[in-house]
Amino acid sequence: MLRLLTGQRQRNLSLADKKKKFFKQFFSSDFHEWILDNKYYERAFRILVESFNGQVLDFFLNNKSVVFIKANGRLSCALSSLEKYHVVIIFPDLCQIFESASPMRGVAILAHELGHIYYNHSAQTILPLKAQLEADAFTASLGLGSDLQDVLLDYPKSEECRIRAEYMTSLMTVKDN
Repeated sequence: MLRLLTGQRQRNLSLADKKKKFFKQFFSSDFHEWILDNKYYERAFRILVESFNGQVLDFFLNNKSVVFIKANGRLSCALSSLEKYHVVIIFPDLCQIFESASPMRGVAILAHELGHIYYNHSAQTILPLKAQLEADAFTASLGLGSDLQDVLLDYPKSEECRIRAEYMTSLMTVKDN
């Protein structure tokens, strides 16, 4: 679960201490037992959370919990309309990426899904491409832009993926300057 502390006590914790508490709560959730059953999955989630800056970590600590559920389908998707939780569904092909020679691509996909939750896309009337670009920008802000771009470039026939990959290039170019 992603909610751990509230109020002044949480604000006084160092980023490292917040991450420790986050991991303890997250991995104690029954929803996430499947992650601990595989060292590659656990590594991917640890890398993801280590990429969080203070603002992102505070957001996920102070809002509805996010649960990650394994299911059948393609890559992943985020659902925010549930009252108690945000849900990110993890599909088998994403699990395969976690175990591949390029696991950072999987971490970037997770970050992208969390970007939809961070920007509250499910509660907005927003063009799908704009929502994708905002979630992509969130991913880039965590330092995972080139990994997400690699995923997007795997779909050269997709106009949306081409636009998103170009956007990622522009974000990373601006960051480098």
